[in-house]
Amino acid sequence: MPNLFLYEDESVKDLMERYLTDWVFSRRPLKTDSDIVVRWGNESAPQMYPLALNPVHGSQTARATRLFQRIMKLSGVTTSSQVNDSSEPWKSKPRDLRHRFQIGVFDLSVIFVREDISTADKAPSGARSNEIRRLKELAMRAVYACGLDFGVVHAGIERKTREPVILGVDPAPRLSASTAMRFAGGILRYTGALNALKSKIRNRSLSIGLGADPEFMLRKKDGGRAFASDYLPVSGPVGCEMQPAQFNGRSHKPVAELRPAYALSPMRLFTNLKLTVERADKMIPAGICWLAGSVPDGTFPTGGHIHFSRIPLTSRLLRALDTYLAVPLFLLEDPARTIIRRPRYGFLGDVRVKSHGGFEYRTPFSWLHSPVLARGALCLAYVVAREHLRLTQNLFSDPLYIEAFYAAEKGPFRQRFDALWADLESTPSFEGYRKSLEDLRALIDSGWVANEDADFRRMWIGEKGGA
Repeated sequence: MPNLFLYEDESVKDLMERYLTDWVFSRRPLKTDSDIVVRWGNESAPQMYPLALNPVHGSQTARATRLFQRIMKLSGVTTSSQVNDSSEPWKSKPRDLRHRFQIGVFDLSVIFVREDISTADKAPSGARSNEIRRLKELAMRAVYACGLDFGVVHAGIERKTREPVILGVDPAPRLSASTAMRFAGGILRYTGALNALKSKIRNRSLSIGLGADPEFMLRKKDGGRAFASDYLPVSGPVGCEMQPAQFNGRSHKPVAELRPAYALSPMRLFTNLKLTVERADKMIPAGICWLAGSVPDGTFPTGGHIHFSRIPLTSRLLRALDTYLAVPLFLLEDPARTIIRRPRYGFLGDVRVKSHGGFEYRTPFSWLHSPVLARGALCLAYVVAREHLRLTQNLFSDPLYIEAFYAAEKGPFRQRFDALWADLESTPSFEGYRKSLEDLRALIDSGWVANEDADFRRMWIGEKGGA
């Protein structure tokens, strides 16, 4: 059966069917063997299409003001304090905004930005370019954090502070001819990418590129502060994270990075990672400790960023990474340090598109504590990316799990962990990395928690047979 478009507003159907000519449009649920279903305001049979674009739970979150604002706060997205509880958040008209915008988002991309002159006190284009860029970033985060795949984000810039704020996300916006064309284009790109991916899987021609740049901190044996820039260059396989910090009137770069060469398998990437560790060992004096985790020095956050290429970034893939990769690794984090890092860094869906066309997943903590953990993390990332169309659970469709994640409460996730792991074990790719993945699971089952004060260098140097 063709793809299904569920709608409520007849005008939406009239505009969208001009572009989605081979789709079925309906106001009532229909049985379909297609896994591409779009809900445009239609919330009937909420459990019938678990993978629908804009599932019912996401629309309900967007419409409930207090729940929406709570989810935004947990996710590190600033909202306006003047939103009216009595109506959908995006309908509010705060008086403290210098500019107000409507930002169209579809599948992690901004498809249009337009200024709402009727509610602003200045002419269009008065906003600064950096303010528009920040609004776009927040708009994409807001849509994803709601559990949605698309929508029109109503946002603004505060009059006094010039801070960007989100008012609300309309999950089923009314359309003009122009916006209908842009949303239809997003839908067609999504279906085209998904069909191409399925074809590669069927033909066994899917090849995923994998990379990483895990971060770590340095400390002297006597507890004194050490900076990455004291020993490492900015660029190269072992280098400094670019963000500077001021100490004693001087600028330093505190965070170190390992940048192994890209690979087409997690085991090859792990081998490349070991080579960068060995190089770092020659560059950093023996009297310096290496620390990894969420915030190993209590000040600067560190992440275990993993890069993907040759596979399209979609909200579906990103939700699979959050549930099947971030959750198992979260069970190994130090809760006290995790709370410091999130939600500013490592929030759910923390992703950065790279200039080479791939993307960087930034939610996990730095998993450098041991070769076993690092190897398991890379293998798990690869399996989740390759098999994400089979991995259908989304824990974060339930706000209780969002709350628990940001509060570093592991109990709810341990209760669901066996079911998540069973999904992973059922995939064709799991068997090729079974040993590394079972070693990772053994760490999780043991209750092991990363010690962010321990020097992890000694766990790597001289390690035999790691790959």
